Amino acid sequence: MMNPNMKLTLSLFVALSAVMGSLAKSNHGHCPPFFAPFQESCYRAFGTKLNWQAAENACHDLFNGDTTAHLVSINSEAENLFVYELWKSATGNMVAQYDVTFWMGLTDADVEGTWVWTDGSEVSFTNWKPGQPDNSSGEDCAHQSNGDPNSNTWNDWGCEQEIYYVCEIPHTD
Repeated sequence: MMNPNMKLTLSLFVALSAVMGSLAKSNHGHCPPFFAPFQESCYRAFGTKLNWQAAENACHDLFNGDTTAHLVSINSEAENLFVYELWKSATGNMVAQYDVTFWMGLTDADVEGTWVWTDGSEVSFTNWKPGQPDNSSGEDCAHQSNGDPNSNTWNDWGCEQEIYYVCEIPHTD
């Protein structure tokens, strides 16, 4: 059962996302309802825990015109910080209680050590936690970590683990 403070925080986030989405129509193209715009994309944090593949599949079920969403691909420090702040806002900053936050669309499941984004974009930026990725016990999927002093750094983890996730979809004009 969700506590009243969490309900209020999520309600405020939903309202803020709706306002941001309507602003996105005029300034940054169009984002689907409840998605937050940033640069050329739209983002949404989901509070359902899924394994990595199920989270990617859930993102695929989201559309913006003819475009399909994917787990978030982070291509700059600014985007990394935006997604981290989006996650904190969506959860009422309760992620500080946990080390693991959310799945990203980064995996090396096909070729160990060769990390690729599920949307096919180039891996031009990384923010690995010190000592990561380490492939401990066959870890092939990436998540953003929230443990001090490593806030918003990345870690590889077992794809079968069930955690929250963030989807990204390009905005439409």
